[in-house]
Amino acid sequence: MKKGQKIKMYFKCAGMVSNEGVRVKEFTDTTVTITDSWHSDKNGQEENGLFDRKTGKCLNDNTSMGASRYIDPV
Repeated sequence: MKKGQKIKMYFKCAGMVSNEGVRVKEFTDTTVTITDSWHSDKNGQEENGLFDRKTGKCLNDNTSMGASRYIDPV
């Protein structure tokens, strides 16, 4: 994985899954940060998407009603 690489982010809701191409902003041994951003439920501030590298789960997801964002584990 490298900065600027395009990866797929998935959005799952009501049994349906959609995906879109997003760019990697930065990554560490444990996380991947993408260039897309949204307002976090934790502090209401706009922040870039942050995902766990091992599980692909979004760590700052603001979705509700059973929806979720994820990427393919790296």
